[in-house]
Amino acid sequence: MTEQDLLILVIYLVSLFFVYGNALDSLKDIITVEFDTAFLQEQIVTQGLGDLVAIKGEVSEKTKTIADIKEVSLSIQNKSSERFLYVVWDQSVINDFKKRSRRIIRLSPGITLDLMQPQAYSTIAPGQTLKEKITAEDVLQRNKDNQVLEISKPLFEDKDLKKAWESGEAKFLVILILQGSNPGVSLEVPHLLMCQFKIFRKSWIKAITWKPKPPKKEL
Repeated sequence: MTEQDLLILVIYLVSLFFVYGNALDSLKDIITVEFDTAFLQEQIVTQGLGDLVAIKGEVSEKTKTIADIKEVSLSIQNKSSERFLYVVWDQSVINDFKKRSRRIIRLSPGITLDLMQPQAYSTIAPGQTLKEKITAEDVLQRNKDNQVLEISKPLFEDKDLKKAWESGEAKFLVILILQGSNPGVSLEVPHLLMCQFKIFRKSWIKAITWKPKPPKKEL
């Protein structure tokens, strides 16, 4: 091997090491978000709501970093065959990593809600399921052209996530206030349910693993 060949090899190895190092460094920000079903179910059982409500929560499947979390999807099922279920949005909040309570806003296409006004309750009829996307009031900004409220920034900051990991585990809560009632009867005592989402660092091996798309079903 000539000196020129050796120099080229050294440059190649240094470049490879640099690229590989940057790639691994970028993977440390990859996260996975899990909805804590057991944590919620324990509350539902304790409050005797097992025959009334079931809740599921998730963030977008496209979420890779904390900056990708701008909204949360909720599915709230009324399991009763007779009672109505109501979601009291203006008493419901999002608690972030700093345990700061933030007002929940329901998202809908072309939303022009006056944020100074209270939000209406959502009514879930017996046997029905409500599906909503929510975010925190402080991430919304009004479009000057059409006055529509738009999400202007992520729900959480990366620095707060890292501090939460340093202190133990990173998690945030969607705290919902629900009320039930029978037809023609006044609303029952409110129930507070905490939907917990845990955020983990994704294994770099899983982060780079290629997942093939499922084959299309033949018609």
